[in-house]
Amino acid sequence: MDSLPSSDRVLLLRAEAAAPPIVPFTTDRAALRRAIGAAQSSSGIADIPRVLEMGRAALAVSRRGLLAYIGPGMLDEEQARRLQEFRAELEKSRENGSHPQFLVRLSANSAAVQNRGITRVSLRRDAAQPDRWHLLTQLKNYGDAQANVALKLSVNGQPLGERPV
Repeated sequence: MDSLPSSDRVLLLRAEAAAPPIVPFTTDRAALRRAIGAAQSSSGIADIPRVLEMGRAALAVSRRGLLAYIGPGMLDEEQARRLQEFRAELEKSRENGSHPQFLVRLSANSAAVQNRGITRVSLRRDAAQPDRWHLLTQLKNYGDAQANVALKLSVNGQPLGERPV
């Protein structure tokens, strides 16, 4: 963002389905930095091709533009196929002199998504020691392969513990 001309307008979107823009088109870099700094992780399912289409539609009225995706490259097979189609459409439009340009910056491992998760969480106060709690979690591996994962628990950003599973 620091390398963009100060007159360039930036739209900040989340990749979740039906998520409204975090910050509408603006040249206010301080507002964008605050929004990025305040962004919270989400348990929602990202739909990267959909949000890229939203960004492309927002740039449709511009004579020039850059559509950038910055985030994890974790895509299921359907999203990977839609992303390839999206890239192909952009390449075709670029050959015709249309815009936007497309830039991808992946911030995590681009390995295929492994469907695993927490299916239940139970919290109980210890009857003998009221300031102590017991936590029971149930995990499920929906994938075909055995996996070693780290279960990390936190409350309001404060780590409670981590355990290999």
